[in-house]
Formats: sequence, structure tokens, C-alpha cells
Amino acid sequence: MDAVVRWWRRLEPTPRAIVLLVLALLVLLVVGRPFSGTSTPEDPLAVALARPGAGGGTMDVDLWATTDRLVRPIDGRWSAGRRSYLDAEGRVARRVDLEMLLVHAQAAEAGHRGVARRDRRIAPLVVRILDDHYVPERDGRKVQPFNPSSDYTSFPGFSTTIRTVTMHPSFTAVVMQALAAAWRVRDRVGLPAATSRRIREAVVGVAGADGWSGDERALNQVNWNVDVYEAHADVTDDPRMLRDDYRRQLVWLLQHARAPVSADGSPNLTSGLGFRYHPFFRADHVVNRAHTAEYANLVIGALGAYDRAVEAGMEPLPPELLDVARRWIRRTAMGDWTPSGVLNWDTGLGRDRLYLTQYWVHALRGALSALRGTRRAGLIEGQEELARGLVRAAAWVLQDRERQEGTSAISPAFYGMTGSVFTETGGNPQVSGSRLASTLAGVALDGLDEGRYLPLPEAYSHDAELGRMTVATARMATAVVRPYGPLRWGGIEPARLFDDRGRAVTHVGGSGDGSLGLRIDDGDVRILETQPGQTTMSQSLIRPAPDDVDVARPLVGAMQATADDRGPGVEVSLQHRFDAGTITTVYVLRNTAGRPLRATLRIPTYGRGRPARLRDRAMTTALRVRGEDLKQMPIETASGTRFVAGLFGLPADAEGVVERPRAQLSNPEPGPQLTVRFALPPGELRVTRVIGVPPSSEGGDGDSSGAAD
Repeated sequence: MDAVVRWWRRLEPTPRAIVLLVLALLVLLVVGRPFSGTSTPEDPLAVALARPGAGGGTMDVDLWATTDRLVRPIDGRWSAGRRSYLDAEGRVARRVDLEMLLVHAQAAEAGHRGVARRDRRIAPLVVRILDDHYVPERDGRKVQPFNPSSDYTSFPGFSTTIRTVTMHPSFTAVVMQALAAAWRVRDRVGLPAATSRRIREAVVGVAGADGWSGDERALNQVNWNVDVYEAHADVTDDPRMLRDDYRRQLVWLLQHARAPVSADGSPNLTSGLGFRYHPFFRADHVVNRAHTAEYANLVIGALGAYDRAVEAGMEPLPPELLDVARRWIRRTAMGDWTPSGVLNWDTGLGRDRLYLTQYWVHALRGALSALRGTRRAGLIEGQEELARGLVRAAAWVLQDRERQEGTSAISPAFYGMTGSVFTETGGNPQVSGSRLASTLAGVALDGLDEGRYLPLPEAYSHDAELGRMTVATARMATAVVRPYGPLRWGGIEPARLFDDRGRAVTHVGGSGDGSLGLRIDDGDVRILETQPGQTTMSQSLIRPAPDDVDVARPLVGAMQATADDRGPGVEVSLQHRFDAGTITTVYVLRNTAGRPLRATLRIPTYGRGRPARLRDRAMTTALRVRGEDLKQMPIETASGTRFVAGLFGLPADAEGVVERPRAQLSNPEPGPQLTVRFALPPGELRVTRVIGVPPSSEGGDGDSSGAAD
């Protein structure tokens, strides 16, 4: 310190020099402040994972015990006479049979002792599946190649239904996985030699059909092909399909990440590496106007065979394609998943996929496959530990749902979502439970049940082409998304808000009443709505800082984004700021109509159950909130989530009343909503809304293996 003082005195600084030095330091402080999350020369993911607050520790989830819990409600549905598991209506549950065959075979391979281990059921399941679903040929035709615009048929093949030839690649892929798993334990479980020969004949026959070659695929879903190639390698010890066909599939997938797949089509990925479900349609087709998170994770799961294929002699991908894979897997980890283990979920398939449990499991399986299968390639920092962290978070999601629903027979959907065929069929709870059981058994077999884990980092992502921005922290997860008509959600406000356990806080979708937002009326006419749920020409997309466009990165500090909208005689500019547990929104309202307008701010809640409460009062239609009380409003929802809302800068006439919004397609169980109305005088008014989500009273820091059966 003395040396510094002597150096300063020798400089003999003038007052002007001192002022300039201070100004320079201030500029450095402002510019260098970690506010917008801009990147550094170091790998930001590695930096985030190395932070003291990144958490982690030794894996404390017993995956086999969790698998047994999931299997227990299904176990009693076994019918020895029909060689099948039966659904709630007493019908053969085909998908459940496949997943349970995987569970039983993986349990045998691991030497597990528990309800998941049912060696005597393996042979009957294999025989029934082959008897009912294997089709060696049809009308003399052995092959009919896949066509993106028609049904998928490929002979020899596996028919989805009995006595008809309705095929789907996802069904065939699971059949092949299950048969290969049974083959691997054939000696251990005493599989008859004739049954083993039938497995080999069917697997070799299906894999050899032209529909599964390296030049054929269902849309861009190369993951199903990869399952076939791995099953073929397991049963034959022949690596050629992994070595050759697999590489052609990956090259096609990654080369078309930004290049259209056909003259009339679009690329597989968007500008921010979001996923297009149907690349043979134009980018502006309705199914491609939203990121499809569940299939993004399914398809990226194709990377799960990469290390194995290279070991089998496959030429590694060129550096430019590996870089695409690296950036895509990082984007998927940070833009789709949240530290709580739930998806920050958008989908181009609407409510046919949104919030469905079995597709959450599909996404989990794909993400884990990509993380596990590229460990030697080292696509991202700490990926084995991140895989354990994702497994651990998923186990906590399961435990939370077991507590809420009182059973390990988990319901078909999150957040009360209905309307999909998958939520209406009687066998669906067993499909979800058996699929999750086979997934957890698989990662336990792979050794992810022990060792160090890392939670997924607090993260931010943006996609300019989709108009989508996500923020996920250890306390909350949210997204701002462009309006999407089939789900009737979106706009320039947070489209959903979850807490640190993945539970809904304010809403899970929807638009207008039941969603966070602002409406302005001129008399009886609505002239502006910030969350309209459908595209309007007057509304902008969400705009982050230039350095934060089309990126996915760990969250450092806070994120800011702006948007605006206008109507006849009124304009509104929004600035959102997202930090660890708070969303602060500043509305700048400009009334140019020359007369007062009427403004309405909405603060919704979500869920059914006990009465929601604001401070110590039930949120009923008799409740009124005025003046200073609007600045700090602790709220507990019907489902037990908590948050604090505050409104600042309101006119003196502002009053909050409680209303009951109607259910919507994407927001099926809204709770009571605080509706704050006030007069908007001519001129400019600045109003600030703050939503703060505290840590939940129960976090994921205990032993999840002790959940009730």
C-alpha cells in the first residue's frame, strides 16, 4: 500500500486528472457490470458450474427404489393368461408391455432385487409382442419406404395395433429396445432358445428394411432410427449400422440445422437453435411457429449412441458439425430445462403434447441419452454430473407429484392439462409410470445412481426467429413467447411462472383474464392487450440487449428485455427485468386519445384446492385492495405456492378486486385473480409491477428415496 501511495505522489495529479480517472473508473464499473449476461472469453457454462453457489454434491436418490415405487401400482395389472399388463378397462396395454419388458430386463441385467425384477414375465411378454405385432411382409411387399406426408410402414415391421398394419416409428423403436434388452439377459432369465431365435430374426429383419436405412427417417426424428441401430448391434454384434447408417443420419440432421431440408421446407433448427417439428413444411407453418420442446429433447437424444459408435469404428463427425451438436445440446439444456426438473415448455403440437407426463418422460429420456452418450466426446462441461443433476431433479418432481396426488400412479398431465387423447385413455397413467420406470432403470444400469451431481445452471435463452425468451433460476422459471394461436397464449408478458419445485405460481398459459398482463379500454371497447394469445400487427416481439439475441447461457446478474404495443389513442412500452427471484416490469403508458381511458392490470393465481389468500384474508370476490396495500401483497395460491406482488406509480383511484377467470385451453385450472383498475389520464404515466417468488418451504435438499409408497 505504501508503494502505491508513493507512486501516486510522484504523479502529482491535477484536479482535472483526478476527475478523468474517477470518470474512467465509473465507466469501467458500468460497462463491466455483469448485468446482461454477455459472454466472456471463458466458457460461461464452466464458470457457472464452478461458482460456489452452483450447489451439487453426492447423488442422494435411490433410483432402483424409485423404480420399484413406480412399478408397484402397475405390477398388479399383470395377466398371466393374456401374457400382458392390462389397462384400467381390462385391455392389453401395448405400450406398457414394452416399457415393463424394458424394466424387467434391465433389472435382471443389474441384478436388482425388488418389484421391478420379474424374470418369469420376460418370455411371455416377448412371445406376445412377437405374435401380435411382428409383420414379416404384407401382400407380398417387404418394404414401403417412409413418406413424411403419409403413414409410416416398413416391412418387416412392427404393427402398432393387432391384426392391422398401422405402424409408427416410435412404437417400432421401443419394441426393438425392449427385445434387445431381453436378448441381453436371455441366459440369465432362462429365455427358451426358440424365443431367442425369434428375437434375433425379428430385430435383424426390421433393421434391414429400407425404411430404417441411413437415408430414410420420419421427418427429422432420427432418434427412432438410432434405437433400431443400437438394438441391431446388441443382437448381432455387428457394428455396421452404428458405424455407417448412424453417421449418415447425424450428418443429415446437423447439416440441415440451418439449411432447409427440401425446396419447400425449412431447416431443422431456428436462429436460436429452437426445434422445428415438421421441417418439410415452411418455417411460418403453424406447427413450426413455436419451439417444440418435447421433440427437441427426443431428437437430440440421437447423440446418445455417439461414443459407442466411435468405439465401434465410426469416423468422428467433422469439427463444424460437432460444434453444432455442442451448441444445440447446450441450448436444449439451458432453454428447455429448469433447475426444478420441469420443462420450460412450448410445443408446435398444441395441447396434444403440452404438459403431458409421458412426453415429459420422453424429453427426460432424450436429454439424458444425449448427456450420457457423448461423455467421451465432451460436448459440454461436466455433462455426466449434469445428467445426475437432471435425474435427481426429475425424482423430486415425481416425489412432489406423489405427495400431491397421494399415489405413485402419476396422472397423465401436469397442471391439470386436459383435451389430449393421451389424457383421456384409461391406460395412460400406466404408460407414464412404466416409461419413467424404464428410464430410471436405464440410467441406474448405466451407473448414474451414484457419484457427484450438478444441478442445471440458472440460465437464459433467446430465439429471435420464434420470439421466445426464457429465464430459469433456482427460485423460478418463466418465459415470454410470441402469441401462438393453437394454444391461445403468448404476447409480451411472462407466459407462465413456476417456483423452485416446478409448481405453477401465477399461471401456466392462457391469455387475457387468468394471465399476467395489462388491458386498456375506451368505454366498452378493448383497444390494447399485452397478452392477447393471438398475433396482432401492433405488438412487437420481446427484445433483449443485442449481445443477448439468439443465445443460451448461464444467467449472470439480471436480464433485461423490452417490448411495445399500441392501440387507437394509446401506446405502451414495457421493460422487463429478470433476476434470481423477481420479475420487475415497468409500463410507460401514453394516452394520446385526449380523454381518460380505463386500464386494468391482472395478477392471477393458479390451482384448485384450499382457498387462495392475500395476506391473512381469503381471496374472495368481497376482497378489495387500495392505496398503499397495493405496494406489497403476499399471496398464497390454492396449491400452496407463494409469491409477493407489488404495484407502484398507480393513480389514487386504483382499486384491486378479486375475480374468477374462466378456464382456458392452456390454462385449465386458474385460481382467483386480483384485477386492479384505474383511470388512465391523457399524457404519460409510468407504472411498475413487481412479482417476487421466494424459495419454497420444501426444497430438493433431502432424501427423495423416502417418499410414501
